Amino acid sequence: MEIRHFLPIELSKYKNYLTDIFNLMQDCDNEFIPALSSRDSTQQQKFSNRKGGSVKIYFDILAKQENILAIQNSKVIGFMSFIYNYGNNDKFKMKNPNDINNYITTTIVNKKFRRHGIATLLYNFIENNLSKSVRPNYISTRTWHTNFQHLELLKKRGYENTLTIKNDRPSPNGELLDTVYYGKRV
Repeated sequence: MEIRHFLPIELSKYKNYLTDIFNLMQDCDNEFIPALSSRDSTQQQKFSNRKGGSVKIYFDILAKQENILAIQNSKVIGFMSFIYNYGNNDKFKMKNPNDINNYITTTIVNKKFRRHGIATLLYNFIENNLSKSVRPNYISTRTWHTNFQHLELLKKRGYENTLTIKNDRPSPNGELLDTVYYGKRV
């Protein structure tokens, strides 16, 4: 398996990888709360439980971001998208206004390859192996409070909860879930 970073202009040349990413997003759409197909952006602040949307809207934005791909046999089996130098956002409680924050917007691993350390490899790469041109000294992300596997990974890697927004996301059953923000200095 190979882990590689792609700038948006580079990734646009790999139509097969883009197709793989799109297919992974479709396969995992409803695992996200709210579903990716109900979102208008990778940075969306107000969540709804809109139904009948398309993953394509989210995908088109994600494809213009930095991406780290886990590739096996010329197929993308997992990816992590991020926004380089997202800024010193209050949600991440960054202490230094000059920090370069890479904000992870989406991480997906093919269901067949989960619990094999792929997400860990993606996090290792963003923390330790990016080229100097996009290397951060702070990494941030967000999720929801019942995304236990992701939260477990973040805590193991030393990410700290920087903000919890109560009752921020509608789940498919109508329950409201908390949005949680995490960050780590690297």
